[in-house]
Amino acid sequence: MPDALVDTKLFLPRTRDGLVPRPRLDEMLGSGPTRLTLVSAPAGFGKTTLVTSWVSQNQADDADAHRTAWVSLDEADSRSGSFWAYVLTALERAAPGTGAAGLKLLGTGQLETALTEQRRWRQSFGEVVVRLKYVTEEQVRRALCLQLHINFFDLDTIVLDRSLQTLINPRFARRALVVPVARAGNTIVVAMDDPTRTAVVDDLKQKADAALGRG
Repeated sequence: MPDALVDTKLFLPRTRDGLVPRPRLDEMLGSGPTRLTLVSAPAGFGKTTLVTSWVSQNQADDADAHRTAWVSLDEADSRSGSFWAYVLTALERAAPGTGAAGLKLLGTGQLETALTEQRRWRQSFGEVVVRLKYVTEEQVRRALCLQLHINFFDLDTIVLDRSLQTLINPRFARRALVVPVARAGNTIVVAMDDPTRTAVVDDLKQKADAALGRG
């Protein structure tokens, strides 16, 4: 981890006056929720200008709903320690609590070890840090829920309504590790082992729509 971070690398660049509007590109950036959007173009083609303009417009509408973690990196930040120090610091500033645990690992050298073992074991980062006993499985799940803006459920403290079992195919529920915990009108609230498995989430939505007669 570097001795000191260059604070200006964490500042969102200011948009310049007199920019030429690019509504088609703005619309592509804001076309819907996505886990990752890559903006790729040669140097000088306006990538930074496009993204900062789009971010500024969203923050003007609702800054709290569009929190932004910004990092400007260069070749000196190619080492994993430097890279993650900037990324985690930016996340922590934008959404307190999201980067603190990672920064703690980084400060003790554990993050470097975990990244090395992740490449060797070919497991998810969460599985690796639990396997190394750096954190507990519950801590990983709580951090993941915080990052994804979803609730954390401790099923040991919840009395499940068994009538909800009919809304999700039992075989699918066992295979995908999904448990229905509540129903509010036409909305089913479920607990799942790994909410990052987008294919399971999409499949679950289709099955729930069919069970509730929504198309």
